[in-house]
Amino acid sequence: MNQRLDITYTDSVIGAEVNHPDLAQALSNDCFATIETTFNERSVLCLRNQTLTEPQLIDFARRFGEIEQIFLTHYAHPQYPEILLVSNIKENGRDIGHADAGRVWHSDMSYTQSPPRATMLYALEVPMENGVALGSTQFASAAAAYDSLPEAMKIKLDGRRAVHRVAGRRKQTGTGQQDRHLREQQPSVLHPVVRTHPFTGRKCLYVNKGEC
Repeated sequence: MNQRLDITYTDSVIGAEVNHPDLAQALSNDCFATIETTFNERSVLCLRNQTLTEPQLIDFARRFGEIEQIFLTHYAHPQYPEILLVSNIKENGRDIGHADAGRVWHSDMSYTQSPPRATMLYALEVPMENGVALGSTQFASAAAAYDSLPEAMKIKLDGRRAVHRVAGRRKQTGTGQQDRHLREQQPSVLHPVVRTHPFTGRKCLYVNKGEC
């Protein structure tokens, strides 16, 4: 199926809106290549008005690479463990999803030896007030942050590494006993403070308050 894509960049250094793709339909290689190239260049993509089943979401995600398995398995989708459920809703006194999924600055799963290339968020229910969506997920460009550093600081950071550990996040936000136990079982890892993007070659700061 041929699909027409319109790409609109934001006014910021990152972000783009990809208009008109229907991810429920099979994307051609050329169409996906356009989406992938835009993602590499702009870091954050918005694809509105999608209606996807869980298998369709997983199939699209797999085109970017292997899907990581989450260690908070009690928040995984019961039929599709590749999907992490995020929600502040409680049923029978228990969270139906991960309610503390990144309230501090972080880079997803930087505490793993080989962090994932990307994260996908697919909204099913968004809290509204007076017709306005509540909440606002924020993104920052680690490449632009590095570019803005004085040359002396870039030289100072070159070759340095930082410790990343998921257990560190519990110091920033409250977590339940089960979460704390699982977090403490995850080993710490070392990553370069400055990483090079594998597709664009840009240097990026790779430190964050959540896991470092």
